[in-house]
Amino acid sequence: MKISDLIRELNTYLTESGDLEVILQKDAEGNDYSPLEGVFGPHKYRAESTWSGEIIDEEDEENEEEEFREDSSNDIDVVLLVPVN
Repeated sequence: MKISDLIRELNTYLTESGDLEVILQKDAEGNDYSPLEGVFGPHKYRAESTWSGEIIDEEDEENEEEEFREDSSNDIDVVLLVPVN
């Protein structure tokens, strides 16, 4: 989801009574929930599968072996919605 899509989605929930709190679901099964602590970015994200990946920082890229650095062509810029817990 792009930032513009997220804003559009969140805007549909604005009400006359004000803003609603943002709560994050831990996983697709709905096992746990957590309030949103903040939005952080931009960061580089490298997908490891269609449902999981990792955030790559500059230090990680400098320390990676050459064979792994080639994978960086698929890295994308992202912002993170970080839960309290």
